[in-house]
Amino acid sequence: MRASSAATFASTMLARLRAMDPYRADLLLGAFLLVEGLLEVVFLLSEASPGVAGVMVATLAGCVAIRRRLPVVAPMVALPIFAAFPALDQEYTENLISPFFVTLLLIYGIGRHLDGRAVWAVTAYAAVMLSVFTAVEQTDDTAGNYVLSVGLLGVAPVLIGRVIRSRAELNRALREKTDRLERERADRTAAAALEERSRIAGELHDVVAH
Repeated sequence: MRASSAATFASTMLARLRAMDPYRADLLLGAFLLVEGLLEVVFLLSEASPGVAGVMVATLAGCVAIRRRLPVVAPMVALPIFAAFPALDQEYTENLISPFFVTLLLIYGIGRHLDGRAVWAVTAYAAVMLSVFTAVEQTDDTAGNYVLSVGLLGVAPVLIGRVIRSRAELNRALREKTDRLERERADRTAAAALEERSRIAGELHDVVAH
């Protein structure tokens, strides 16, 4: 009984989230990431400057809040901030999780919410910023690992976004086609019924006249 109630609650919440205005959903997600990021700053940073980290985390959360309203501006503002984290203090990259999640989400949004040349221009910009991040971070990665990490973080989310965008467009086109076919079938049914009524009325008129 409890399992079925939990499943019903989960499906209801999922339906509400899907029906929610996307811009409002981005605002709520940005607010959640702001709170979560500030909690990380307060409880996980011991020596690094919490003020600087708080401002950076808040800016990243703000970029999430506008990611669909300003799909070019959001990643272009957020990515340099993310790239600057290891330059400020290694503790940022070791303890803060939300900046990585925000960065992946915004890079995914490049493929999901942009089209045409803007997709690849902003993707190239993201790759450059991630290259800066990888170069500044104090690790002993080889050139192969360097290229792989930049590709996985900077290109893979964009490709996933493009695939999901294409599937969404295909589903929308199929729904529109189905709706059109249903309307045409309803129109044909109504026309056939009208024609049948006209035929019966004509036959009745002929009988009465006869």
